[in-house]
Amino acid sequence: MCNFIAKVINVVYPCKVPNKTEVLKLILKISIVLFVFFGFTLNAIGQKTFSSLLRERSNTKKAEIGLDLFYKYRTNDFDSLKFLAVNLLLDISGENSDFPRAVGEMALGTYYVQKGKIKEGIINLTKAKEHFQKSGNLTQTSEVLMEIGNSHFVSGNYEQAIKSYLKSMKIGSRSPDKTLAYAAKMGLGQAYCALGDTSVGLFTILQFKDEAVRSKKYEAATNAFATLGMIEMDRGNIPLSQEYYTKSIEYSKRTRSKLMIANAYTNQAILYFNLNKMDSSLIYFEKALRLRERLNRTNAIIESYFNLASFYQETGDVDNSLYYFGLSVDLAKKGGFNVDEIDALMEMKSIFEERGNKKEIYRIQERIDFLNKFVSDKRTLDDEILDYATELMDEFPEEKEQEEQKSYAFIWLLLGGIVVLLIFGILRRP
Repeated sequence: MCNFIAKVINVVYPCKVPNKTEVLKLILKISIVLFVFFGFTLNAIGQKTFSSLLRERSNTKKAEIGLDLFYKYRTNDFDSLKFLAVNLLLDISGENSDFPRAVGEMALGTYYVQKGKIKEGIINLTKAKEHFQKSGNLTQTSEVLMEIGNSHFVSGNYEQAIKSYLKSMKIGSRSPDKTLAYAAKMGLGQAYCALGDTSVGLFTILQFKDEAVRSKKYEAATNAFATLGMIEMDRGNIPLSQEYYTKSIEYSKRTRSKLMIANAYTNQAILYFNLNKMDSSLIYFEKALRLRERLNRTNAIIESYFNLASFYQETGDVDNSLYYFGLSVDLAKKGGFNVDEIDALMEMKSIFEERGNKKEIYRIQERIDFLNKFVSDKRTLDDEILDYATELMDEFPEEKEQEEQKSYAFIWLLLGGIVVLLIFGILRRP
């Protein structure tokens, strides 16, 4: 029996033992789920520039330009998010200042989360959500809730992540942008997998993939196929895994995002590895790291370190493997990415166990035990999530019964699936 170690979902499953020359335990990690937010909310980036924001005197128009720039900077010019947020938060005053201030809070919160200041980020995002919700802006409320869910996800608080994703989908189903009714399904599916509900999680991701393809949301489709490729690879289904990764690369070429290009490099590296083309595989893993370093995306850099460490681990270069796992641990620890740190530590521990280094094993286990205090325990989740999801049915009542039934249809379907699986799980327990 082997361990299915998934960085995106941070959970260990029993699985069929694959041949090491065929399967590499490589992950696309959290950049997938975080990027989904952009994949659905970016409708059309105009020719807005930061200078046009500075020249604008109307607070309402300034907020509209700021929102346009937010979607643009979030993927291709990440550091500019900080300057956008500062401008919106410090330079606005007078009437109609709430909307640009909320956009500024959203930009600053997103920047903080990506840089590892997750608690600070959630505070800013919550402030933005409260304004959008108060003003009745369903689209932005749904988007910010999805980002809050992502923030909880990367810190290992899967219970809160699921709550935010469900609420995002509920509100999104009533917004003008109907894609928001399912945009959070990617994160939701991975969160369920992280808590052990793999059937519900995989089904949710497959639903998300179908919706993304149908809506021609290429960034989201790229992420969905990559995640499915990762899952099938770890299950030992190499042909299907390669099919999914190939699709992911295909869709990534339809985007203009540098981050998506970096993800495509990772997918290509995995494909080359599975084809036993090790030199090409290493080249693409390194290309992904260099591009992510230029983009200054902390979480994506952590991912590349982990993937390179896994590559060296599977090819027998233990020293380089420990070096890159160490880099992943250090950066994750500095940024507060608990899930990433645990995953890298677990791999380091396995190496030291093979070497019989009890001192390092003890040191690493102490750190893992400490971090696990902040990561959700699946054994306490079921009843709480079911209760919370049910409570959502009483929030944000519709004016017309027909609209209400349509809005709730997707969540009732999801709840039904969860209930069936929970009952099945209970009946099977000794």
